[in-house]
Amino acid sequence: MELQGKGPLGYPCNQESFGQLATYKQDVCHAFRRHSGPVIDRAGTLTIVRDMGAILRVLGEERANYSDRVRCYCRTMSKTEIDALTAELFDAFDNRGGKAADVARICRLVLPSGVIVKTRPDFTVYTVDEFIEPRQRLLTDGRLVEFSEWEVSERTEIAGEIASRFCEYRKSGILDGEPFEGGGAKAIQFVHTSDGWRIAAFSWYDQP
Repeated sequence: MELQGKGPLGYPCNQESFGQLATYKQDVCHAFRRHSGPVIDRAGTLTIVRDMGAILRVLGEERANYSDRVRCYCRTMSKTEIDALTAELFDAFDNRGGKAADVARICRLVLPSGVIVKTRPDFTVYTVDEFIEPRQRLLTDGRLVEFSEWEVSERTEIAGEIASRFCEYRKSGILDGEPFEGGGAKAIQFVHTSDGWRIAAFSWYDQP
C-alpha cells in the first residue's frame, strides 16, 4: 500500500519518508534503553533509573538528524514530481509525427479554478476551459502541425506545500504551411493537494 501525507515538518511525503519516521521512533527507544538501568534500594525495591539529561541530548540529536533527512528527501521528491508535471504540460501541445495533441490533459494538471495568463501580443486572462478550446482546435484542424515546445532552463523554489518555477522554452512547428521557431518564458505556480502537486496558475511571455 502506498502511503501519502504530510511529514512532521509539514512537507508532503510518501512511503519512504514515513519509513524514516519509524526509524526515528526506533532511535527514541534505543536512547531510553542505553541510558536506563535497574537499581535496588535499601528496602529491596527495584526501580528503573534513567539519565534523562543523556536521553534528551540523544533525542535532540536524533530529531535534528531525522528532520534534516526528511526535509531533504521530501524536497527531492517534490522537485521530481514538479519536473514531471511541467514535462506533461509542455507535452500536451505536441502533435509531431501525426500524434494527436492532448491539450485536454491540462484539466488534470491545473486546478479547476486555475488562472492562465498570456502577456503578449494581447494581454489575456483565461480560465482553464477558455485556454484549452482554441488550442485544441488549432492543433487538430491541420493548421498547426509538427508542433512542440520544450524547456531549455528552469529555476524552481519549493516551500512546504507551495512552489514556483520560472522557465525558458523553445518551440517549433509548421503553421499554415510555413515553418517557424520561437521561444519565451513561463512562470508556473504549484500547490500540493490531496492528489499530489497541481498547477494553480501559469503565465507566459513569447519573445517577439
